[in-house]
Amino acid sequence: MPPTAQAIPSWLYVPNLIGCLRVAMQLGAFAVAVSQPVVAGSLYMGAQALDAVDGMAARALGQSSELGRVLDMVTDRASTICLCLVLAHLYPGWIAGFAALITIDLFSHWYHMHATLISASASHKASPNWVVRLYYRKPILFTICAATELWCVSKRSLLHRSLRCRRESVHHVLEQCDGSLPPQGAAR
Repeated sequence: MPPTAQAIPSWLYVPNLIGCLRVAMQLGAFAVAVSQPVVAGSLYMGAQALDAVDGMAARALGQSSELGRVLDMVTDRASTICLCLVLAHLYPGWIAGFAALITIDLFSHWYHMHATLISASASHKASPNWVVRLYYRKPILFTICAATELWCVSKRSLLHRSLRCRRESVHHVLEQCDGSLPPQGAAR
């Protein structure tokens, strides 16, 4: 017979283990974000997909916990911050915009969590504010989050593709001028 949620510590709950896997995947993604963009993108998007899975697992298994709520929110915030830092590194002309996104993200979540705590509400999603209630409706929340993540990841992907195309174009021009260059992809 499997252990009940009360028989195991909350850090061993399935949703919290998924949350820890998300953290590990994001650390891996950001460690190789500049040097291996395809690996980084795959790890990052996988970690983002697991964000939906941990909540479903918590509800299905009856394993909701304060640790899980905090882990989920902190992981989301860290993810956004790290992605903005990578993009600021790759797009230095946009650093103020990425800093603004980080600031807005942190302060809006802090304010909302603080308001939830002082109102003694059971959940940050159960708000009397109609904008917050609208935001937390499944299709709206998912659409906003997915669109933001896809925009950020596409900025990274487009830069990678642009740099690869430029490198291939330069290589082609040099090859036309001097046939002594090694073929593309060969060791130099």
